[in-house]
Amino acid sequence: MPAEVDFGSLLPNTTCSCALSYFGERIDIDSSLVTTLLKRIDALWMLQMQTCAAAELYDVVKDAASEVQGGALPSEAASRAERRFEEIRDWVSEGLKVRYEARSGVAFDGGLEAMEKRLAESCKDVLGQTKSVLQTLLSPERDVKKTRATAQRAVANFQEEYESIEVVKMANMDTLMVVDHDIAELHRRAWVFTEAALCVAGHATAPQKVVKTWLRTLQRLGKPGDPQDVAEKVCALKGADGVLRSMRLNMLDLDVQRDGCAALVLMAALAEQVRSEIRACDGIAIVKYTMELYRGETQLQTHGADILRLLCARSARPSTLPQAAELQEQTESAGFSSAKSARGDKDPLTPASTAPGRDESDGSDIEDDSDAESCCLDGPTRSPRDHRGVELVEHGQNQG
Repeated sequence: MPAEVDFGSLLPNTTCSCALSYFGERIDIDSSLVTTLLKRIDALWMLQMQTCAAAELYDVVKDAASEVQGGALPSEAASRAERRFEEIRDWVSEGLKVRYEARSGVAFDGGLEAMEKRLAESCKDVLGQTKSVLQTLLSPERDVKKTRATAQRAVANFQEEYESIEVVKMANMDTLMVVDHDIAELHRRAWVFTEAALCVAGHATAPQKVVKTWLRTLQRLGKPGDPQDVAEKVCALKGADGVLRSMRLNMLDLDVQRDGCAALVLMAALAEQVRSEIRACDGIAIVKYTMELYRGETQLQTHGADILRLLCARSARPSTLPQAAELQEQTESAGFSSAKSARGDKDPLTPASTAPGRDESDGSDIEDDSDAESCCLDGPTRSPRDHRGVELVEHGQNQG
């Protein structure tokens, strides 16, 4: 008979952590590169607008010189050119706003306000230069042909510069597309790894690894990713159900409860669809029960309060949280001794909802946000059995 395979040993916690750290670090690096590329592309786009405006202004001078060559009075040609200068300045400012809105914002440092300021300063400088060239048409010793040639040469130079900037900008945009594709591929591979890790942990019946895998996955992949996309993956892999089931069946494992609450906070913060899944899996009742059992654990209490703030809402769904007898049976079958001793003490595993004189709410009776805040901030009322409940956990762990 071949030896039974220990699936849990196939994916030690260190391996899971290192792999997810690798994906997270790669995604962070690529995301930083994306930010850099976006800023560079916006700077080039800004430079193109400045170049285009300069070319338009010099083109007005060229047209004015052509009019004078055709017999128009220099003063009239210069007056028309001045009006076109103002039109171009207004057009450039309006064009910037239209393009900004079409792009849904920019990565340029300082945003739209900084771009408008820089473009206005650039137009002012070029406008001063073009007006100086235009004034040569009014000089008694004017050389109209030379003025037109100067303006035409400037237009050609700016057009060539614009095309050069376009080449550089397109190269950066191509790089951006490649990096975006790499990030998407890293996310895909990371979630495939997470799915495999959860599968191995499930075969091994290793609740600690299920919870740890979810916690590390959300810590590494939740921040740089799109929250809605991460939420859909969490729902597809039944993340809320996996974490809450592990917590529900391992009430006396402090690590599972603490990591489970930390993972649920990250899940609940993603999107309403994930919060609905958590509520549907009795998340409110399980978290309240965990907070009651581990009253002295500051980190767990903090995470629990954060979860309840996100979850507490009107809900008529009845709780399916196991009652005291069921939890006691699960505890004893796991090898833990009961704290209900010959002293005749009340069973410390009895949930707050079944204790005498306590509200039997599982969170479904919360009517509005003010009630939710009270539930989250005050927490369950402390009772004498709380301390004995913690003693039971310590006693059970020492026996284990």
